[in-house]
Amino acid sequence: MADQIVTRQDLVDAHYDAETLGECINGEENTEVTSRLGRTYWTLATINYLISQGQLKISDLQEAIDIALAAGAGENGWIDTLVLTLTGENLREFNKKTISTLDCIDDLTNTLPWPGRTVNVRSVIRNKHLGGGTFVFNQNSTRTPDGYIVVADVGGNWEKITVAFPTVDDFGGLGDDPNYDDADAFIKCALSPYTGSNIYLANRQVEYRINKQVDCKGKGIVGGGFSRQNATAYAMNSLKVRPGDYSNSNTLLNNVAFINVGAEVRDLQLVSEGVSENISGLKVDGYNFTLSNANISGFYNQVYLSNATVSFRVQNLMSISAANAGFFIADVESKQSTTAYFDNCSWQWGKYPVLFAKEAYQCVFNNIILEYMQYGLTAGIWSNCSFNAIWAEQTRDGVARDWLVNTSYQQTFNCITNNLYIRTPWLNRADTTALAVSDNIGGVVIDKSRITLGGATGAKIQLSPSGLATLFANWYGGINRRLLITTQPTAADSGYKTPIHINAPNSELYFGNQDETSVSSVVFKRVIGATATNTPYIASDSWTKKIRKWNTYNHEVSKVGRFIAPMMLTYDVNFTTQQNNAGWSISKESTGVYRLQRDAGVTTELANPHIFVSGIFSGTGLGDGKAILPPTLQAIEAYSGSWSSYKVAAGVKLFFIDLTGALVDPMRFSVSFTLESGI
Repeated sequence: MADQIVTRQDLVDAHYDAETLGECINGEENTEVTSRLGRTYWTLATINYLISQGQLKISDLQEAIDIALAAGAGENGWIDTLVLTLTGENLREFNKKTISTLDCIDDLTNTLPWPGRTVNVRSVIRNKHLGGGTFVFNQNSTRTPDGYIVVADVGGNWEKITVAFPTVDDFGGLGDDPNYDDADAFIKCALSPYTGSNIYLANRQVEYRINKQVDCKGKGIVGGGFSRQNATAYAMNSLKVRPGDYSNSNTLLNNVAFINVGAEVRDLQLVSEGVSENISGLKVDGYNFTLSNANISGFYNQVYLSNATVSFRVQNLMSISAANAGFFIADVESKQSTTAYFDNCSWQWGKYPVLFAKEAYQCVFNNIILEYMQYGLTAGIWSNCSFNAIWAEQTRDGVARDWLVNTSYQQTFNCITNNLYIRTPWLNRADTTALAVSDNIGGVVIDKSRITLGGATGAKIQLSPSGLATLFANWYGGINRRLLITTQPTAADSGYKTPIHINAPNSELYFGNQDETSVSSVVFKRVIGATATNTPYIASDSWTKKIRKWNTYNHEVSKVGRFIAPMMLTYDVNFTTQQNNAGWSISKESTGVYRLQRDAGVTTELANPHIFVSGIFSGTGLGDGKAILPPTLQAIEAYSGSWSSYKVAAGVKLFFIDLTGALVDPMRFSVSFTLESGI
C-alpha cells in the first residue's frame, strides 16, 4: 500500500467507485474493501490505526479520502476532521467560520451541507442579481420546502434568513425586462407558505410584467406605492399586464389577469399594457375585502366580483379607461349586495364606474368623482344607500345621462344624498329644486340649501329657506298628491289629543299662492260632514274680489249649497261723508229716492245680486218710530238692456214711502248686497 501512488483524478473517480459506506466504516483493522468496479481500499479502522501509530503516508491519507468520497461521506461529515490548518484547527472548524458565495439559488443543492453552514446566494436567477440572500443549512428543519425561502437538500433544509417578508423578487421576479414574464414569480410567491396573507411587490423602482393568468391562491397584492397616471409614475413601481393567455376553463375566472385575489389590495399601480379590452384586472371576493391606494387602468373590468358584496371597502382609488366597469359586481347567485363602501374614488374615461348587476343595499359612496364616464353609478335597485359629495363632470360621449341609475323597476328607495355637484350634460334626479320624476330618488336629499324628502315613484317635499313646498312629478296623482301636515292620533291609553297650533306672529296670518305674484283666488276646503254614502264631504270656502262663499251640503239628497257673505253699507243723514265699500256707496237723489251704485270708473257690476234693506230709522235723533215701508228697487242699467236681458246693473234706486204712499226721507238705513248670486 505504501508503494501505491494515487493521482487527483483517482480521487475524483473514487467518488463513483465506492459501493457502500457501511463496509468502509464497519470493517475490521487491516481489512481491504473491494469496490463494485474492482478497486481495493482499506477500512476506516485500518486508517485510524495507522494514524494513531504515525504510520500513515500521504498516499494512505489520499486513499482514506477516496473511500469517504466513494461512500458518500459528508452528510454527517468526518472528512474535514482529518485535515488540519496551520493554526491547528481541523477543516470542519475552519469551514464553519467561512461563508461561501453562490451565483444562484440552483447552486444550493450542489453545495456540501453541514449543520449551520451559511452561504450567500447572489440571485434567484443566475446573473440577474435579484432576490438573493443568506441561507443557513438546518439539519433539524421541519419547514416545508418551497424552493425559494426553504430549499430542500440531503439531511435537512437550506433556510433563507435575510428576508423580513418575501417579495416576488425572492421567487424570480425581475421586472424592467419586456421580454421576461414575471407571472411565474407571482404564482410561486402565491404558492409559498412563507408569504403570509399577501403577495408583495419589491420596494424598488420596477415595472413587473405578466403574460399569463396568475392564481393568487387567496392572497392579496401589495404594491410599492400609489402614484399618478403617467409613464414616469408607472416606472417607479407598477404591475403591468401584457397580451398573453388569460383563459380559464371556469367561466367565472376566464379572461382575468389575477384570480382568487385575497382580502387586501393596496399601494398598487395595475396597468394594462396593450392587453385586449376583454381582459379584466382583478377577480376578488366580495366578502370582507379592502382595496386602498390603488391606480388601475385599461381593463375590461378593473375589478370583477362574481358574488355579492358584504363589508366591501374601497378607498383612495383612481380608475381610468375601464372598457366595461371600474367595479363589476355580477352577483351570479342573486345574493343581493350589501355594505359596499367607496370613499375618495375617482373614475375617468370609462363606461361604468360601479355596476351592480343586481340589487345594492346599505352601500355608501363618499367623495366621488365621475369625469368623462359613459354611465353613472348603476345598480338593479338602490336601497338604503348613501351618496355624499358627488362630483360629476361631462359624459364620455356628450349624451345626457343620470349620474345615479337603477335598472330594475327604475326605483331607488330610502337613500340619503348630500352635497352634489352635477354638471351638464349629466342629469340629476336628486335635484332639490326640480320636480320629481316617476323614477325619483327616494329618500332624503340635502343640497343647494334645501332638504327634500322623496318617494321612489314621484313624491317630493321640499324644505327651503323660504318655506315648505311640494315638487310632485307631473303624473303623480291620487290622495297622496298633497302636502299633509298632521299629528298623531288620539293616545289610546290617556285619550290625549295632539292638536295643530299655528301661532301667527304680529297677529297676522297670510294665505297666498306658491307663486307670490299670482292673483288667483285662494280656496280653503274642509270636512263639514258626511255624504249620503258616509264618506267625508270636503266643502270649499272661497274668497273672490266680489264675494265670499261657503259650501253647504244636504247629505239626505246629496245637494250642494252655499252661504254667501254680503257687502254692507249704512246711510245716515248725520254722516259728514257717506260710507264707501269697495267702490260702492249710497247717495240721495231726491226726497225718498236714494242710489246704491258704483263709483265712476269702477268696473265691478251687480250680476243677479242679492239685496237686503233694513235698519230703517225715521225722524231725527233717536228716531220717532213713524212707519216707513221697506223701499222698492229700480235697476240702474250698466248699458242698454243690461238688466232686462242679463240682470246686470250698475246699481239700484231705492224708493222710501210712508203709509200714505208719499215719498219720505229716512234718517238712517242699511243695505246688504252681493255682487252676484253665488248659486
